[in-house]
Amino acid sequence: MQPYDKPKAVLCICFAPDGDTVTGDSSGNIYVWGPPVPSHNITSAIPKAHEVLLVVVVAVVVVVVVVVVVVVVVVVVVVVVVVVAVAVIEAVIVAMIVVVVVVVGRGFGWL
Repeated sequence: MQPYDKPKAVLCICFAPDGDTVTGDSSGNIYVWGPPVPSHNITSAIPKAHEVLLVVVVAVVVVVVVVVVVVVVVVVVVVVVVVVAVAVIEAVIVAMIVVVVVVVGRGFGWL
């Protein structure tokens, strides 16, 4: 453990099928120990893994928020388009009714 800080406590340990031992300590570090156990041969390390996890979680939250904002914007645009389309259709129907009333009214001498 020469290049690594000595942990206050090892909080978890697991054994991989290939003979490696993985430990997690109270400082948030994850170490992979090569066989044979016991050895002081750390083959890889993730220092401050809890900080790495925090960055990943924050990134995921940011992506989720962006997706939600995009979905909300798309829904609002669709609603606006539908409302405008309905208003245009209503205006066309009213104009057609006015034309029919005027044509029929003139034909019967009402206008």
